[in-house]
Amino acid sequence: QLAFLKQNLKIREQNATQLLKALKSYGEYLQLPEWPAHAEHAFMMFPIVVQSRKVKVKDLTEHLEKWNIETRPIFPLVDQPVYRKLFGDILHRYPVAENLNKNGFFIGCHVELGRKDIAYIAEVFQMFFKKHTLV
Repeated sequence: QLAFLKQNLKIREQNATQLLKALKSYGEYLQLPEWPAHAEHAFMMFPIVVQSRKVKVKDLTEHLEKWNIETRPIFPLVDQPVYRKLFGDILHRYPVAENLNKNGFFIGCHVELGRKDIAYIAEVFQMFFKKHTLV
C-alpha cells in the first residue's frame, strides 16, 4: 500500500471534501471536521460530532446503519482499556473527550468511495433530517 500512499491520501481528502460539502447544511446539528490549509489529514475515517440536543447520536447512527452506512463510535484515548487500567475512570476530567465519547462517531472515507456513494450518504442524512423535521 505504500506505493499508493500519495494517491490514496489524495482520494481520501477529495472524498472528505465532498462529504463536507454534502453535509454542511446540517452544521447547526453536526460538527464536521476542519483542518488548516498548511496541514494534511489522512481521513482514515470521517469524524462527526452531534452538537445539538435535537439530534440523538443513537438515532442518527441507527438510521445510517439501517441504510448500510457503517458507523464507528469515537473512543477518546483516556477511555481506552489500557488508560483505564493505568489511571482509572478519568473521562469525567476531560469534558471534550467525554463529549466525543457520548456524541461522536465516524463514517467511512476510504478510497473505494465514489461520487455515487457520497451522494447516497448525503441522501441518507437528508432522509434522517427530514424524518426528524429538522430541515
